[in-house]
Amino acid sequence: MQKSKTMQSSSRILIYLCILLLGIILGKVIISWPLLKMDYTISLVDLFSIISTVILALLISYYFEKQKQKSEKEKELVLNRLSDINDLIDNLLTRLEDGFMPIQDATSKVKRINLIFLNILDIIKKTDVNLDETISDSFFEKNKELRDLLTKTPQIVDWEEVSGILQEDISVANDKLVFSEPRVAEIETHLEKMKGDLVEIQLFISVR
Repeated sequence: MQKSKTMQSSSRILIYLCILLLGIILGKVIISWPLLKMDYTISLVDLFSIISTVILALLISYYFEKQKQKSEKEKELVLNRLSDINDLIDNLLTRLEDGFMPIQDATSKVKRINLIFLNILDIIKKTDVNLDETISDSFFEKNKELRDLLTKTPQIVDWEEVSGILQEDISVANDKLVFSEPRVAEIETHLEKMKGDLVEIQLFISVR
């Protein structure tokens, strides 16, 4: 990434030099053109005005270029952190394929998702990006629901008896959370919705 930005800066400098060289060549051609008679005298006021205009244009260009680079770095940082959350969700989806996962693993990943998203919001507050609060509130709420889906069994009114075995949404065995198939499907669907929210936030950040 750094190499790419260096190449872009070098390309701009080369373009500026080419434009300057072209201007010098055209100036010499115009001056030497026999059919053109021009007054080559210029007042100090006009000269100062031209130099001031050129310097001001360069300063403005430099300022906006720096602002653009700063904005791009901030966006890149936010998008990278969003990718970290996406990786955690993918890891949870992979774990669910076995139908169980360590208790500590489930709780720690939910906490990490929450902490990373808080960090993302802190970064965004320091930028000119205005993320709709309904989007962030929705993601926080989904992460809270994820914690409940991973660790809590809702109150069961009617126990379903199959071959004399009570079917629970979540059981605990050897420090692992064991999920029923319906609960696995419910968690997977919920995680996919969270990934959808991340895509929406990524698109929102990218176009700003």
